[in-house]
Amino acid sequence: MRNIVLAIAGTAAVFSLAACDPTEKNDYGCTVQFEGQNACTQLHITEVEGNVAEVYCEDELEGTWAYRACTSEERTPGYCQVDDAGDYLPSGTPAKVFFYGIDETVAETACNDGGGAWHGGN
Repeated sequence: MRNIVLAIAGTAAVFSLAACDPTEKNDYGCTVQFEGQNACTQLHITEVEGNVAEVYCEDELEGTWAYRACTSEERTPGYCQVDDAGDYLPSGTPAKVFFYGIDETVAETACNDGGGAWHGGN
């Protein structure tokens, strides 16, 4: 009986570890103020990378971190593709920046001035 209990416990531990894949990537967001409105940088990264990016977002950028994608409510159409979000992570992963409450032309200009590539529409 003891062997059966140990086998079940071992199997449960394996499934538990498999459910927590450290290489799995998710969307996370850092929201900061831009021209009096919100701008959210969305990163597709692992949870460990998210923990590092959270500190940078909150401490260096004085932003608000979310363990989820940037919200789509009241979003300016389009987004800014940033190929190297090295400010957040040493790896310099790509990111999308979404703007809220500003004209698409203003968002596009800010994106281009910041070295990103504007993708209009959504």
